[in-house]
Amino acid sequence: LFSGRKENAIKKRDEFYSKGYPYDVTIEYETPNYKVWVGRFRTKLEADKTFDRIKKGYPNALIFMPGR
Repeated sequence: LFSGRKENAIKKRDEFYSKGYPYDVTIEYETPNYKVWVGRFRTKLEADKTFDRIKKGYPNALIFMPGR
């Protein structure tokens, strides 16, 4: 959803929650940026469905698989 400074990551997370999306959001630190992650999905299909729901509001969002 976002990658950048900690203060901006917190703002982006709070903005996402204020829009009423029903997904968990976490902020992770990956040198040198803080990243805002949405959801934890078991399948690519689940991730794709969620991505379709949020991409209008967050056009820079992307799907990735951590640890790969």
